[in-house]
Amino acid sequence: MAKRFISFLGVSPYTPCNYLLRDSRVDAVRFVQTALLHLVASDFSSDDSVLIGCTAKASQTNLQPLRSEILASGWTGPEIDTVDLPDATSEEEMWAIFQSLMEQVLDGDELVFDITHSFRSLPMLFTVLIQYLRIVKRVRLRGVYYGAFERLGNARDVEDMPMAERDAPIIDLTPFLSLYDWGAAIDHFLRFGHAGELQAAVEDRIKPVLRETMGRHDGAKALKDIVANLAAFSSHVQYARGRGLSEIQFQTKIVGPLQHVQSDFLPPLRPVLDGLAERFRDWPDREPGNGLRAVGWCIEHGMVQQGLTLLLETLVDILTTRHGDLLEGVGAHKRDSAAQVIERRNFISSLLNALGRQKAVADWTGLLAEHREVAEACASLLPEQLPALYQGLTQLRNDINHAGFINPRSAEALRKGLEERYRRVVEMLQDIDQSGNNARQDPRTYFVSRHPGAIDWAAEEEIQVDAFVEHLDPNVIRDGDTVIGSLPVNLAAQVCERGARYLHLSLELTPELRGLELTAEQMRTCGARIEAFRAERVV
Repeated sequence: MAKRFISFLGVSPYTPCNYLLRDSRVDAVRFVQTALLHLVASDFSSDDSVLIGCTAKASQTNLQPLRSEILASGWTGPEIDTVDLPDATSEEEMWAIFQSLMEQVLDGDELVFDITHSFRSLPMLFTVLIQYLRIVKRVRLRGVYYGAFERLGNARDVEDMPMAERDAPIIDLTPFLSLYDWGAAIDHFLRFGHAGELQAAVEDRIKPVLRETMGRHDGAKALKDIVANLAAFSSHVQYARGRGLSEIQFQTKIVGPLQHVQSDFLPPLRPVLDGLAERFRDWPDREPGNGLRAVGWCIEHGMVQQGLTLLLETLVDILTTRHGDLLEGVGAHKRDSAAQVIERRNFISSLLNALGRQKAVADWTGLLAEHREVAEACASLLPEQLPALYQGLTQLRNDINHAGFINPRSAEALRKGLEERYRRVVEMLQDIDQSGNNARQDPRTYFVSRHPGAIDWAAEEEIQVDAFVEHLDPNVIRDGDTVIGSLPVNLAAQVCERGARYLHLSLELTPELRGLELTAEQMRTCGARIEAFRAERVV
């Protein structure tokens, strides 16, 4: 793996100027290549290469002056090599250029492109070439640059200018290719469920920004943390880690930050980030039911084996939790709580299996025989068809685990079996402990704010939130819910009327801070706190 600087030489009689890239500059040079070698390739060694693409005319006109200037500039890196190119006036010649450049690059190389003197359609060709090389040869793009000499005017006018005024910027075009990478990575994640491309985007784009800003770029830091949480989600799904899925803070760590992250270093990324936030809008923080949501994700992304495992084990977990009061005596002899939970899960799994196989109560063994009254009480609360459904899921999972060597089903039958049983499990769970109505069972906590600082403050204070919303619809509030925010009194009264608890976000603002966007630290300085209030409409 080597570093390669690839540039192109034109035929114009280039006028000397000063080239600037961010806070660095190279003065009084005719060729942008001279400046770029010192500005972005100063770490090149003899193992690396500098490649200059030349047509026959460019080579005759400017190659020797370029070599002489680079040598005179004090360049101590690798010698200049040339790549003979046709004139790019036909499709055949374009393909020839593509092939010539392909042959200069080896697997895993790190590339720097200068496209300042690219002929007409060549920049388009280079964009395609770069993406192609990244896939086929796994190259890493270090940078794409353009020297904007034309910013100074035409060459004749520049010749009349004092050298001190001939400052031409070098434009770093790399972020535009990074935008493609981010869009493709997020699309890959949403379509296929894998976060590897997102992690690569963080490695290539976010880490350099954090290095340059010493970790102080809020947008880059937020995106890095978001992608880390998405990668954890992807890993938990891929390896069917149900407990891990139930512990992810989707709203606090993913959706809330996505809605407020400032993508100023890649402004067009905003719509893509909004689409990503929308995908997880209904996933609460640390919710056992997220295991079921993950089954839906598995179905969307063709992960049948993971979906079956998560559906079975999440179903057992939900039933174990919902029947917690009845199960207090099961595993009570175990010393640690984790062992007690395992015992209770085994109890519920055994009960579903016994009922699914229609075993008579007299034939129950093990934990079911030991806690027969508890088992009968739990059985009475289950939807009648759930045990048989559980038994069918077990058979599907066993088919996959035995790799289809025993009573095999077709791949399509496994997929459809998961989809159908997932739909039925969700419907049946809605009936448990609800007496036939489909009202939402678990109370939820809503944090109402459109301010990024408030979202950050809630996360840093470890306030448990199921959903961050910019505007509250009172119709979604149910008895037992909690609403946190700085609501108008009439809206707070509606929250209380619906049986929810209202926690007001209180601040002691100084006059100069009123109307400003506050950071989480400024909020703490202003004594940010949540206080319970009850608002009531007086008739």
